[in-house]
Amino acid sequence: MTQPNNILQFEPVEIKADSSPAQSNPRSTNLEKLALGLFPFTPVQFSGSDSLIAWGRLAGYGLLAYLTYNKMRPLSYIAIGAAGVSLATSLSAKAWGKK
Repeated sequence: MTQPNNILQFEPVEIKADSSPAQSNPRSTNLEKLALGLFPFTPVQFSGSDSLIAWGRLAGYGLLAYLTYNKMRPLSYIAIGAAGVSLATSLSAKAWGKK
């Protein structure tokens, strides 16, 4: 049996660090950090540099639950659930190894 003459060989691929513009702009990274911190499933500690995000989202979801209780009760229950999830993930943030 003869081997075909048109065998393709590729060079190995190197994966380099992401050099996206978001890393060079500190304001953009702070906004991304804030947006991710407002999501209730992200672990943010009550102490440290991100403590305002943790306390703010707990107070914000609690206030939203309070303000919508009589007018939109289903939204109020969602906000209460988000406050509870935020509290649980913030309390367990050290277990996630987040700085």
